[in-house]
Amino acid sequence: MRVREKLALVNKPYAEDVIVTGSRLKYCGRSYFTEVRHVSALTAPRLTFTASRFIVESPWGATITSQAMAPLLEDFYRKRAEEKLLPRVRHWERKTGLKAAGANIRLFQSRWASCDAGNVLQFHPRVMELAGSVQDYIIVHELCHTIEKNHTKAFWSLVGQVMLGWRQEHEVLEQAAFGNAI
Repeated sequence: MRVREKLALVNKPYAEDVIVTGSRLKYCGRSYFTEVRHVSALTAPRLTFTASRFIVESPWGATITSQAMAPLLEDFYRKRAEEKLLPRVRHWERKTGLKAAGANIRLFQSRWASCDAGNVLQFHPRVMELAGSVQDYIIVHELCHTIEKNHTKAFWSLVGQVMLGWRQEHEVLEQAAFGNAI
């Protein structure tokens, strides 16, 4: 399956209809245990993350639907991307000498990231599901688009110059299931 086909899965519902204690959620290339707690005093569900697990507090009981979970997870990824991914862009700018006009987090229909005509890099929040090395590859890939807009030989040559071993991370990205966070 090609990258475009996989990325088209972005709007696909999560694999599980109901999240319960023991379900797994992805973050930074790992799958974490999820604990769902019933907290009747809440009016809306809440998601937190410790170093080892996700904790979902739900006013509805010890389960939460994937539909109710999706905005919580998206918000978690967005905050973590702003906190961790955007500083990595600056790191890679310094390391490579390539400069973006800016970087932000944005939802896409069918891609992990993009570099627009004004050289602003945009990353889908769900990039935070991926391992740090793959996140770095995505950043470098988009930074290279500030010089080469298309996937030409010159583009791939530039990627190879600034990131040795990029092919391995590219392959991992090709295998990533964009539509299945759980």
